[in-house]
Formats: sequence, structure tokens, C-alpha cells
Amino acid sequence: MHNRRRCVSLVYGLLLLLAASLSSGCVVVPYKPSARVWDSAEVALDPALVLVTAARREFLEEVSDAIRSEDGAITVVDPQVFADAAFLDDDERLSRLLTEPACARVREQTAADYLVLVGTQQQESGELKGFMTFYLGFWGAAKETGGVSNLAFIFDLKTAMPLSRVSSKAEGTILGAGVVYGLFVVPLTESSAMDGLARGVVARLREGAGAGPLTIAVMGAEPVRDKSRVVLSEREVAMGSFSPDPDRRMIAARAHAPNFEDEPGPEPSSPSKAALIRSIQEGLRKVGYIWVPADGRLGRWTRAAIRDFQSSSDYRGRVVDEMPSEQLRVDIERAIPKWAPVMQLLPQSGNDGQE
Repeated sequence: MHNRRRCVSLVYGLLLLLAASLSSGCVVVPYKPSARVWDSAEVALDPALVLVTAARREFLEEVSDAIRSEDGAITVVDPQVFADAAFLDDDERLSRLLTEPACARVREQTAADYLVLVGTQQQESGELKGFMTFYLGFWGAAKETGGVSNLAFIFDLKTAMPLSRVSSKAEGTILGAGVVYGLFVVPLTESSAMDGLARGVVARLREGAGAGPLTIAVMGAEPVRDKSRVVLSEREVAMGSFSPDPDRRMIAARAHAPNFEDEPGPEPSSPSKAALIRSIQEGLRKVGYIWVPADGRLGRWTRAAIRDFQSSSDYRGRVVDEMPSEQLRVDIERAIPKWAPVMQLLPQSGNDGQE
């Protein structure tokens, strides 16, 4: 039913466009290029650097409509309802959502089993060849190739884990020629790329959920905006790109203290607990959190660094709780050889972690 309505609307739209173009002395012929779709299980996204937002409402509704048109058994939760259930404070980072308590709360309040996190649609244009002028008619001939790309990350809210990364791209060439009257061939790349993204997302969702009714959420992705940290640009978050030098970028992001004052934690309950915390603090400093004090206390800065590390791909646990543990210490020690060479390439703080 959804597909039939879309086809009817498209036909009426093309007829109106043709009538308008004839009356203006030119003919516009639209065509829909095919879209390429990629699906990858590798989701290279740092949850601590990405915000989950209900903004860009119109674009999110377009994505939702395309998904529903592809599969009528899928229900999409209202973005603001999902945001209200997912975030109980002003911290809307993805890392806050991908915890077992938050995912359980979201599923209970919205019935959504999957989150589709959508980046900004990207427009690409090539070199314009030829010329076209308008003076008492259309004169000349020209063409320009362009493309539109979409990207979505799918997360399984039952396990609080990433499921897939889906990309789509549609390319087409705008052609124009005229001698008094003009003829223009225009590709519908935006529509094609959107349909391709919906097709890829639905296929991946059905692989994980099987047939039958399914409830999902469609939200937007934006970079964390914090002047005290080096974070991803709009385009990098939108396209899931961490180049160039992704490791150096990650360390640079870690190397700045949080924008709140540190508060030393209470005295540890035992010498062994203090030794564990100090070992974790020393390890965190070696993997980029050079502002963490090695005092054996669980202060605010130490908890912030633990939270960020637990939100990274180096952490093998599943709970982001800001608490020290033997598993956390092991994961940090395992990550040190990976990050130590990158640390040597960047300026180091000379104040022993205090700023």
C-alpha cells in the first residue's frame, strides 16, 4: 500500500513538473538512478563522541517513511518519545544509551528493539563541463555529475551492542541542451539514495529480528560539542570517517581534562582497593588520559576517564558504570601497547596530569 501511494504521488508530481516546464520554454525529464548499498558488521564509532538527537526532524521523518514503505510491518517510535525515555538528563551521548539499564528502560517505555542512528545526507558534485546561457531562450549544452550518500548505524537494544553499518550512494548526471527551448535531464539522486538506505536497513533488521511486526527508533547522529575536547567534525560523524590519523585524533580527544573541577574521591576501603585504583589510573594515563591523578582514589576525573574508556572499543566488558574492577585493569593493560606509540607522537602535559 505504501509503495502504491508513493508511485501515484510520483506520477502526479512528474506530470505537474512536465506541464510547468513546457509553459516555461524548457522540458525537464527526471530519472531515478540505481543506488549502491553496503552493509558491514564493522561499526567504527566511538560512542563517547556521538550525540543521539531528535533534531533534523524532517529528515528523520523521511528516513522513517522510506523504511515503512520498504516494510509495512515496521513501526517507528516518535524521536522525541525515544529521547525522553533514553536520556534522563542533558547528557545525550551514545555511550550513555548503550548500557544495559538504559536499553532496558527504553525497550520497556517505547517497545523499540533496535536503534537506527542516521548521519547527515552528503551531497557530492563533479566538474561542470560545457556551458549553458539564458537570454531570450536557452543556448548551449552542459553536464555535471553528482551524487548523494546516506549512512546509518544499527544498534541492537536487547544486547546494547552495534549490529551493522549501512551505507547507500546514488550517482547521476544532469544534462542540459538548448537552442531557444531547453531540455534538461535531472537525476533523482536524493530519492534513490534514501530508498537504497531504507532497503539496506530493512534487510539487516530482518536478518536479526526475522519476520513479523517490529518496532524501531530512528534518530540522528551529531558530534559532541565540547570546546575542551578535540572531536569529530559534522562530516566525519555523518560518514563514519575517522581519517586522517584516527589514532592520533583519539588520543588528542583524550588528552584534555573534562570541563569540570576534579574532586578527590573518598579513602579506599582497603589497601588492595587503593592499589587497584592506582594501577587503573596509571594505565589510563598511558592510554591517553594524561590528566588523571594517580592518587589511588576514585575522584571525578578518574570516573570520567573510566567511563570514556568503558565506552571505547578497547573495553571488553558490557557495563559502563565508572567503577574500577580487575577486568577493567586487564583491558587497560592490554590497550597500552596499542596506544603507546601514538602517545609518543603528541605533545605531553608536563604537570603530571593536573591542569
